[in-house]
Amino acid sequence: MTKKDLSAYLECFENREYEIIKIKFNEKAFEIKLKTFMTIDETSTFIDRVVNGCFDSDDDYRPEYIEPIFHVTLLQMLTNVPVFTKKMESLENNAKIVVVDIEKSYRLALNLKLWEKDCGSFRTLYSTLWDLVNEKLKFQKQRVLSGERKTLEKTREDIETGIALINSVGNKLNETILNPDKENIFETMSNFSKRIDNVSDKDLINYLMSGK
Repeated sequence: MTKKDLSAYLECFENREYEIIKIKFNEKAFEIKLKTFMTIDETSTFIDRVVNGCFDSDDDYRPEYIEPIFHVTLLQMLTNVPVFTKKMESLENNAKIVVVDIEKSYRLALNLKLWEKDCGSFRTLYSTLWDLVNEKLKFQKQRVLSGERKTLEKTREDIETGIALINSVGNKLNETILNPDKENIFETMSNFSKRIDNVSDKDLINYLMSGK
């Protein structure tokens, strides 16, 4: 067995990366070329296109987009079927841009029902991609939730720091008012005003808690 033999063996399967099916309608017919194999890079691109399309600009999960985007991407990347497009006005410069008509292309995919055709290799690839997309969606949702948790924790820490600062200010002022003999009130307020400028929250809190 040589690498040359193995390469020749592999080429036998590479020639089977597509299957041809015939669609008939109204006494007409057309052929669809179905891809039955995808490289790792192609698979990654497919998954990312579907998953990214299910989250809006605020990272909110939109489950209603899973099936439409999945099937439109299926037509684009695994078949020779052209998807429908439409013109829309750009929000940036009011220019007309061409985008995929998701609704119409999705209806086309549902009517073609390619996953039901007599092509076992394509059905296997279809199922594999669907499972991988859902696996990536779970991961992405967890990552978004994790990011939200970190934001909430940071906000809580900022609030707690602010409360500590306010309490320290109150305690310092109460001490000054209740113990006028300890230090001249006007001198204290003047000193406090000078120190509060251009210092960090941490330095300010340390000063307030020092009792000086």
